[in-house]
Amino acid sequence: MTNKMKFGQEHDESLVDKDRVSCDGGHNGHPKIYLSVDTSEITVCPYCSHKFLKTKKRLKINE
Repeated sequence: MTNKMKFGQEHDESLVDKDRVSCDGGHNGHPKIYLSVDTSEITVCPYCSHKFLKTKKRLKINE
């Protein structure tokens, strides 16, 4: 549901370009939840503490 790019050294931070993201805890696992992401603050998953920060414009990822 998201295009993610890491913005920190930790694996628990992601830049996103959507208003809503899903989190299932990755390899640690927890129930899949959906979170609203506001441009003015970091959104944190209440289960695994993964942090999502919304970008102001869409990201283009070249692979």
